[in-house]
Formats: sequence, C-alpha cells, structure tokens
Amino acid sequence: MQAVAFVVGDEALRARFLSVSGCTPADLRARTTDPELLAGLLAFLVGHEADLNRFAEAAGLSAASPRQAILALGGHWPE
Repeated sequence: MQAVAFVVGDEALRARFLSVSGCTPADLRARTTDPELLAGLLAFLVGHEADLNRFAEAAGLSAASPRQAILALGGHWPE
C-alpha cells in the first residue's frame, strides 16, 4: 500500500504508471489490494532506479524490499 500511495501522490509518476500499465484511475482505485496490480506497480518502481530509491527512502525500506515484495505477491523476474 505504501507503493500505491507513493505513486498516486506524485502526479508525474502516476501519469507514467497509468500510461505504461494501461490502467485507468478507476482501475487503480478499485484494485489497490489486488496482488497482481501491486506486483506490477512495484515492478514499475524497480524498473527506474531513481524512482525506486525515492520510494525506498520515503518508505524507510531498503531498495531490495520492493523486489522481495514482488516475489511474495506472486510476481517474477524475467530470466
């Protein structure tokens, strides 16, 4: 949920996530607890190191934590 709040709270980040994910704002609101959406949102953050580092710092997490959360949510890393 911290990742959702972080992305939604940053206008440019939110717009970029909606654009690349194909989600609408309504989809995002309706699926905030959906593990697939959460894993995708975390992968979005991990895919851009500057955003990942800003999120990790704001949330008080290590930069590895979002990667671990993706795996816990059933996501995977491309080989």
